[in-house]
Amino acid sequence: KRIWRLNREFWADKKAPLAQEMIFASTGVKLERDKATPWKYVEAFAGSDIETNPPETNAAVQGSGRSFSRQVDRLPSPEVLAEIDKKVDMQKLETTLMEEGLKKFADPAYPRQGEKIISEAAAGGKNLRVMLPLFYGKGCLTCHGEPKGETDISGYKKEGAKEGDLGGAISVKLPLK
Repeated sequence: KRIWRLNREFWADKKAPLAQEMIFASTGVKLERDKATPWKYVEAFAGSDIETNPPETNAAVQGSGRSFSRQVDRLPSPEVLAEIDKKVDMQKLETTLMEEGLKKFADPAYPRQGEKIISEAAAGGKNLRVMLPLFYGKGCLTCHGEPKGETDISGYKKEGAKEGDLGGAISVKLPLK
């Protein structure tokens, strides 16, 4: 959420022709105590730019009948922020996320399995929907790799993914002029 806020502040006066948005990619809830609220991260980032979630999370959100108010600009308590600052090297995190993001979106040599970008007309031809697959990179495997079921550095269970495996997708709807 802090990175999202910094991104907003940075682009506020740039007069860029397109909106600069961030993508929040979620693998859903992993801890047993969170299973009762599978929309936990959807709610936490409500009002943000783009969120990607596993199909089961999206189905749980839709089936819940809940509506979410804007939360993305509400930071956790100062105690939680202090713990994050103590445990997370933010510069390393930002560098890793930027490097991985550039590889996934800009490097045609990045390992992929079954890449397929889907596009279709939507809303009676007034919009274009594009779906872009996201693949696990080396930096993702610390939390999402092997061995499956092992606890990762954030306390969640690893999924057993391998570099190049499909990890999710981004779906974007663009108005056509």
